[in-house]
Amino acid sequence: MLFATPTIYYCPSCNKPMLKTNYRSYTVHGSASYSDGERTGCPGFTPNLAKCPNCGAVFFLHNLWAKKEDAPPEEYRYCKNIANPVLADYIKAVEQGLAKTADEEIEARTCLWRTLNNITRNGGSFGSDTMKLWEDNCEKLLSLQEQKLKEITRTAELDAINNLRITIIELKRSLGRFDEVLQALKELPESCDWLARQFAGKCKKQDRMVFKVRYKNDNPEGDNYFIDEDGEERLLP
Repeated sequence: MLFATPTIYYCPSCNKPMLKTNYRSYTVHGSASYSDGERTGCPGFTPNLAKCPNCGAVFFLHNLWAKKEDAPPEEYRYCKNIANPVLADYIKAVEQGLAKTADEEIEARTCLWRTLNNITRNGGSFGSDTMKLWEDNCEKLLSLQEQKLKEITRTAELDAINNLRITIIELKRSLGRFDEVLQALKELPESCDWLARQFAGKCKKQDRMVFKVRYKNDNPEGDNYFIDEDGEERLLP
């Protein structure tokens, strides 16, 4: 991993400097992908929905005009790195209307969704209040994403459209709308069959929680396997 010169931003709340980490190159090791689009094992990229390390203000980085690039080390040596928001920050962001555009609301609610999913992703379970928050956020995020799909269908590349369709499928599965998911899976291209079988298997079990996406040859022994019609792993002969 090779670092590049960081970018200095200035907090819109306290005006103190903070650093965005930049990379010249990096390698991903031991990455894992999940049904909600979360991916582990990547470098610590500075998030667009970020938090000031000095005063705790939360903001969208792309809205900050006050920044400085290619600064000498003596200017940023004692600056703190821009922080990642935590669950309470994401809840506050969506409840207080930090987002000013549909895309920003999608981003904020996606961050909240994935952060809540971390509870079950890491082996925990939802309490009743957390479950309600998760479901309400899924409902609102689903509506936004479905509107987004209508807007991009004629202009976006096919991969972007299919990725958004998969996100919508996962949100519907999270809400227990399994029949709709099974129907939507039939409309995905054949290249997505390996993933569709995994979603279908979860629907048949009425499993609403996030799951780790399985790829061929990602097991330690390197054995080849495929995902059968029940969404289960089967070794190739």
